[in-house]
Amino acid sequence: MIPQKLTHQDIDGIIRLSQSVGWDYDQAEVTTILNSGKVFGHKNKAGEVVASAAIMPYGERVASIGMVIVHENYRGKGLAMTLMKECIGQVDEQTIIQLIATAYGQPLYEKIGFQMAGAVKKLIAPTHFLNDHTLIFSPQVVPYQQEKDFQEVIALDERAFGANRTQFLSERIKQSKDCLVLKNKEGKITGYGLSIFGPVYTILGPIVAPDTQSAFQIISQLKKREGKGVRIDILARQGELQELLVAAGFELINEPPMMMLHSNSIPSRTNQLFAIASQAFG
Repeated sequence: MIPQKLTHQDIDGIIRLSQSVGWDYDQAEVTTILNSGKVFGHKNKAGEVVASAAIMPYGERVASIGMVIVHENYRGKGLAMTLMKECIGQVDEQTIIQLIATAYGQPLYEKIGFQMAGAVKKLIAPTHFLNDHTLIFSPQVVPYQQEKDFQEVIALDERAFGANRTQFLSERIKQSKDCLVLKNKEGKITGYGLSIFGPVYTILGPIVAPDTQSAFQIISQLKKREGKGVRIDILARQGELQELLVAAGFELINEPPMMMLHSNSIPSRTNQLFAIASQAFG
């Protein structure tokens, strides 16, 4: 099978592939991935998508690989390796490429040359987790306004993440069900957060904030869908936030590694990135 670029016409096929491995991608999530980067895949003779991988460039310095999936019936044929090389070939050879690895995929990534550079912690909670913690000296949390706030959010995110994510954030904000910003007394944006209504969970992230208490306040006030659980992927170094989330009803369910190619460390960041968007986006 020859790898090919997947398009919006392949969304249903990608969703079926993700469901085959127990992942919960939906049309909105796959659309955001397609609009933020490039997706490659393999199809069988029946035209079914049996393998996929996506790469999302963030400016010229950093890119993220995600949605690396191979149907169980097609594993062991080198499809993931082919798609990974296709993705890597889409960016300059000096570009730092990051991904969040699964246990199944980690040996492949190590073979390609990816190195461990940290971890994220995946936590879940019932929809009605406790959110009445008293937060002192927190900036004001207000609804995001696209025309007024977008450029300021982009600049804040670039400092926190270490790369410009204009295209991705534009798409992610459109997908979100809620976007909040924190403003200080002078009206300057010092943090932001998004909530996404997925088919199984309300996904919280990215979360950028000046401190842990402010990050928790954003998390507490973001909209959550009734009857669904809540999921958040925080950076492993944010131990204080993890303690607050566990006390509020979250449970740590996994700690997947963050891996890098062309670097053995995460790009230069402030300590204000508390939660990532998802494993697909980094």
